[in-house]
Amino acid sequence: MGLNVALNTIIGAIPVFGDIFSIWFRSNVKNAQLLERYAATGVRRAGLSDWLFVAGIIAGLILIVVGILVALAWMVRELATVMS
Repeated sequence: MGLNVALNTIIGAIPVFGDIFSIWFRSNVKNAQLLERYAATGVRRAGLSDWLFVAGIIAGLILIVVGILVALAWMVRELATVMS
């Protein structure tokens, strides 16, 4: 599901072609079909690979936030040295 949305977002950012791709690809419809298939197969418990995937996503988001904060701190420090 995440790959469907990511693909639609990345290609959808291209002017005109991205709009045509979004109309054709329909990531939300594909995700709804995936959810319906999953619901029809029954409930299964989350395995180790599921938890590792979630942990990887959370770690990636934390790295992005830390990177933004470090870049912001560097810019403020550079601005302070230029101003003084």
